[in-house]
Amino acid sequence: MKRTVILYVYFSFLIWDLVQSEDSCKKTSSCSCKFSNGAAINLNQLSNTDQTPRFEDQPDPDSNADMYSWNPCQPFNEGDCMDVAVCNVHNNIPNASYFTLGDQDSAVFSTSGKVTKLTYIYAGTGGAQRSAEITLTCDKDKEGSLDVKGEIPLGSGEYFFELQTKYACVDLGGISIGTIILIAFLCFIVVYLVLGMSIQTFVRKASGKQRIPNYSLWSTVPGLVKASILKTSGQTSRALSSKI
Repeated sequence: MKRTVILYVYFSFLIWDLVQSEDSCKKTSSCSCKFSNGAAINLNQLSNTDQTPRFEDQPDPDSNADMYSWNPCQPFNEGDCMDVAVCNVHNNIPNASYFTLGDQDSAVFSTSGKVTKLTYIYAGTGGAQRSAEITLTCDKDKEGSLDVKGEIPLGSGEYFFELQTKYACVDLGGISIGTIILIAFLCFIVVYLVLGMSIQTFVRKASGKQRIPNYSLWSTVPGLVKASILKTSGQTSRALSSKI
């Protein structure tokens, strides 16, 4: 019984993971990614190839002292920012300061619903970490326009931008394979519950919670999940303690 429940929970998570992966845009380069149906986002046409940023010194709407530069695909140099993808320029008096927000190798694509984002991460010395998250928005009338949101919240080291471009326009088509599998799985659950409860109620004359098919089996799920979490947490704690 215990093994059956564990297998059920495992396959439930497996199906959910499949659905999530079906809808994501898999990275193919530092400035391109591809969906499961073959549709792709490719920002290569927006990239400068002469070590200068395509979007140079874009002003921060909330700070007169900060500007940002970004170049998709290829690294660029600006001030103390060397071989970077994104650079923050802070106009100190009399000299400017330059802060790397990420290089091309750190580029990561993520998708939530129909929104795809490109994120760069910089892990500096002394534990300092900064990131630049660029939301890729489809605009068929624009070659490329970068909207600076700035550092949110201030002092977090997390910077946000929005790129409006025709190169982010993709046709995801109809329902993905993962979604079809999820729908089939949910239909199976509905049929299982309706048919099972009918048999329990009208054939076996059960009442209350006992009308749920295999109630004694499913009632053990919360306890098994809790035990698994506690076991995993204990193993993680012991592993961390052994490294200290």
